[in-house]
Amino acid sequence: MALYVLVGLPFSGKTAFYENELKPKLSEDHIRVNPGEIKQILRASGLSEDEVNKYCFKLMMDRVRKGIKEGRDVVFDATNLTKVVRKKLIKEAKKCKTEVVAYVINPPLKVCLERNKKAGNIIPEERFRRLYKQFELPTQKEGFDKVIMVNWRKIKWE
Repeated sequence: MALYVLVGLPFSGKTAFYENELKPKLSEDHIRVNPGEIKQILRASGLSEDEVNKYCFKLMMDRVRKGIKEGRDVVFDATNLTKVVRKKLIKEAKKCKTEVVAYVINPPLKVCLERNKKAGNIIPEERFRRLYKQFELPTQKEGFDKVIMVNWRKIKWE
């Protein structure tokens, strides 16, 4: 059992890595926690965008806790760009003596911007550049048992 924390900018290939590389190696009962999916559920329930944003991280952490307590592998598929965000995840996992592994997908900013453009400029370039400046590469000093740098060129991107 482990908590797998995917780390990278939007459009870096985190979800593609999960689908093509990580998911096939995990047990069928693993849990994937993804903010996009949770926000869809919250929006469908009629909440305002402010309420969606307010409850999203809480629900994500609830799912992480539940999965860890049930002894299941958990994949946290979000940007996880800063030490502050990752600290909460690591703390939850360590409470239950769960291994914590970071998979870092870090293509050049230019690649992420091109992918975003192909997807219809979902994220404004200015916001992308702010996220890029905030990005802190994870280290084992944060509490990760392993930090694995993924070769982003080998990820099957669609």
